[in-house]
Amino acid sequence: MSSCLQGSSSNILCLCGFPAKLRASKTSSNPGRKFYGCRDWRPNGAGGCPFFSWYDTTEIGKMEAEGKITSVKLESEIGSLKEKMARLELLEEETKIMKQKYEIELKKLNRRIWRLELLVSLTFVYVLISYFMK
Repeated sequence: MSSCLQGSSSNILCLCGFPAKLRASKTSSNPGRKFYGCRDWRPNGAGGCPFFSWYDTTEIGKMEAEGKITSVKLESEIGSLKEKMARLELLEEETKIMKQKYEIELKKLNRRIWRLELLVSLTFVYVLISYFMK
């Protein structure tokens, strides 16, 4: 009776340089526990390549490394987003100042238009009065 079941291969290389095979232990001390072994691995050291690595500890290590990489990427992205937000806040402040200036200018122009309309109206009234007074 074999002490393991063979499974799919992985990107983990054994000491021979070949992709390690994922296997499941059939021993009483680790029943069903997955491990990586060389394609030429033999149970109980019966020749072949001695490469052996538990799947769960290897996968946890991979996940920790991937988590650290993801964390660094996210921290970098957060930093660039904070910089972008600061630039946008500055742009927003500049836009508010420009809006206030344009509102003041618009009020001045509206007052000037009102004065010109009044002047035109008074001129028209003066012309009418002058015309009928003749």
